[in-house]
Amino acid sequence: MLFLFLLAIFFNITNSSKYTDEFIFDVELTCNLRNRAFWTFSVQFFDRDSFLNPDDSVGPEIHHAHRPGTAKFRITGSQTEDEFFNYNYEIYAKIFHDCTESHQSVQLIINITPLCQHYRDCHYKLQANLENSWGIVGRRIFLNMTDDNDYRKYVHCI
Repeated sequence: MLFLFLLAIFFNITNSSKYTDEFIFDVELTCNLRNRAFWTFSVQFFDRDSFLNPDDSVGPEIHHAHRPGTAKFRITGSQTEDEFFNYNYEIYAKIFHDCTESHQSVQLIINITPLCQHYRDCHYKLQANLENSWGIVGRRIFLNMTDDNDYRKYVHCI
């Protein structure tokens, strides 16, 4: 039994897909609190892995200070490997922001569905109102999945 467990760990650690999946994240973050001249945030997207591997960042971390309103930006990234027996990327956004009444910096984790399949490039559009929002939430968002022989299909999940 121990041998099977060690074998599973070995395959989990050594597997790589050798295909580079491209990600595009079009992001709109809103803060309309009126008691401030500007608000700050940082955002980064990750692929959730098992307890055996750390989560992989998908694209750079963005830091920004913005006047009240909506900050719009694009993050691009890629992923070249994932865990053995895993067929989807489990994407989430980790956001730190101070769009709170107390001006305190808080963390917001947005778990994004639908999942992005391996060997397909994924284009996500994330819109979030950050006002007094923190903790962990799930969000179904627009997902544009592509592959080499297929025109872009636009999927809207409700």
